[in-house]
Amino acid sequence: MHVTFISNTHRMNVPFVFGGDILIHCGDFYSKGEQDPDLEKLNEWFANQQFRHKFFIPGENDDPVLLDQANRSGKLKEATLLNGKLVEVEGFKIFGASFFSWQDNRRFGLQTLDDVEALANSIPEDLDILATHVPPFGVLDESTPDDNLGCLTLRCRVQETRPYVHAFGHDTGAAGYERFEDMHCYNVAQNWDVSPWPMPTTLNIEPRCAQSSFPAESVVQS
Repeated sequence: MHVTFISNTHRMNVPFVFGGDILIHCGDFYSKGEQDPDLEKLNEWFANQQFRHKFFIPGENDDPVLLDQANRSGKLKEATLLNGKLVEVEGFKIFGASFFSWQDNRRFGLQTLDDVEALANSIPEDLDILATHVPPFGVLDESTPDDNLGCLTLRCRVQETRPYVHAFGHDTGAAGYERFEDMHCYNVAQNWDVSPWPMPTTLNIEPRCAQSSFPAESVVQS
């Protein structure tokens, strides 16, 4: 099963078309302040992607999607919105949540630390894939020295639940792979200062219930 992750595509979206089994966009499709009240740009982009299952986790710049979710308008037609939601697809248990961070929490409806902890605690155990926009604190989140962009609450929760794969974005300068304890963590944020072409991460994996190890050859950089 080919699972493709990408994040922080911002304005570099429409020209690029991919294909596979499962596509997960980990947020920041839009740029800061970009308007798209009917989600036409996002729907068009997803419609062009040749995947059987498509999911979107909003980032802090995805105001059109966050507003749509708050209003329960349901304008995202070409992908499934994962924001505090568990889905089971092709044997995979996938949980997505947009943002765990001291930055911008109120914009995501998280008014207090208790709200953040409640959302983190909703992450279930035995996940094949956890997809968030922000990294766990200290994992691929420090492109600027001593300036971690990850969330400590999220880190504590993933240490408890131990998802098989944790994919995220947000810190565009820290993209890559890290084995965090026994979890496979991928920062899939696109860094347009490094490459003018998208570099999604595609994993050739099976659900956790179907295998006991993570084959090294399963990682494919598209």
